[in-house]
This record gives sequence, structure tokens and C-alpha cells, in this order.
Amino acid sequence: MIKNDSKTENGSYPQKKNNNKMRIILVDYEQDILFTYQLFLKSFDYNITAFTDPSIALNYIKDLSDFDNLLVVLDIRMKNLNGFQLHQQIKSIDPTIKILFITALDILDEMLSIVPGLSQNQIMRKPIEKKEFTNTVNRLLLD
Repeated sequence: MIKNDSKTENGSYPQKKNNNKMRIILVDYEQDILFTYQLFLKSFDYNITAFTDPSIALNYIKDLSDFDNLLVVLDIRMKNLNGFQLHQQIKSIDPTIKILFITALDILDEMLSIVPGLSQNQIMRKPIEKKEFTNTVNRLLLD
């Protein structure tokens, strides 16, 4: 289920209790893509939150009190705030937050040269296959 991109009545974002579960935040402007990623991860015991609006996702991340066991999966082409801008802002919140880029763009070499600290295993190219996606997510969360 894709979570609502809105705050609760008290002005905060819905928080899940931290029970040492791995947490994933999905950010893509296409609802269908988010749904697919969630289906891929359904059999794993992850807390998953999804956003179509990168600005709302950023505010949600800012409101978190703990960044352990957290992976943010980002598209690059998004409205208002692209994946590179979102990556930079997330890393300014906490540089230990793990990030996985997923893009349809063929820009692997350029990404590696312009995004500090980014490695090839943090970038996937659309369309993605379930097994490759889940293996990559699991590897990044366990690193």
C-alpha cells in the first residue's frame, strides 16, 4: 500500500515504531513504479514508506529521529526536486543514510563522476527485475 503524501492532523508524518526493522523510503513520481517496488519487497519484513513528491519525502526524512537501518530508493527525474538534489539534501541531514538510485537514464559514468561517494552498486537502470532489485536492496541494507 502506498502511503499518503500528507501529514497527520497534528502536523507530523506517520511514524512506525522502531523495532529494529529495516526501513525503506521509496521516492518516484510514478505511482505504478512505487506499487511495483512494494510488490517486489512484499515478502521481506521491511517497513516501507512511499512518496510521489520528493519534497514531502524530504520533510518525512527530516522528521525521523533515527537513521539506522534506512535505505532511500530514488528516481532521478522527478518534479520540483530531482534525485540528485534530493540525494544532496538527504546526505546533509545524515551522511550515513543509504541511497539507491533507479533511473531510466543511461548516465552511470556521469553519475559516478558527479556524485561524491557514489558507487556503481548504488545505481540501477530501469526497467528493473525483481530478483536484481531485491538482492541490491538487501545488500545495501546489510552493508
